[in-house]
Amino acid sequence: MRPLDAGTLVLLASLALPAAATAQDAPPVAQAIGPRLEFAATAGATASYPDVGARASVVVDPRVSLEFAAAWMPRMWRSPAQVLTQAQVRVPLGSPGRSRYALVAGVSHVHALDRRPGDTGVFGTDDQVTLPHAGASFQWTLGLRTDVRLDTQLLVRAHSDVPVVPRVGVAFVWHSEGRR
Repeated sequence: MRPLDAGTLVLLASLALPAAATAQDAPPVAQAIGPRLEFAATAGATASYPDVGARASVVVDPRVSLEFAAAWMPRMWRSPAQVLTQAQVRVPLGSPGRSRYALVAGVSHVHALDRRPGDTGVFGTDDQVTLPHAGASFQWTLGLRTDVRLDTQLLVRAHSDVPVVPRVGVAFVWHSEGRR
């Protein structure tokens, strides 16, 4: 082998080895999401009654968020138009990343707006009802400051023929800080 060929091989090997060594490093770890505010436009359904609304979320600790929501349910069938308000705690599961999963638990308040004689609906004939709820939240990144979120919940009616009322919602979320 000629000295020039040997030198070229040594130079190429020295350039290739650091690249090969870094290619075998561990994959980057997802960075934690810092404290922030989230605001969302929501659409969903409580039992079979559609709703539209808004949600605000405040991260009080990296592992806990406080959330407040309000939604309007239009008059439908024999159910009056109603306002649903919620306060809940969201507790993330697993490590933070591009997709996040959490458990939610809180209290829901439903207030009938225009009850007419004979109206019943999913919450019976009461003008107001306050119920505990629990569920899960799934959130995926769309952009630097935007996410999409799916919530599933069960509103608990302990003294009723129907002990739980299902609720599902989709939210388009804007948050105050982008990913780091």
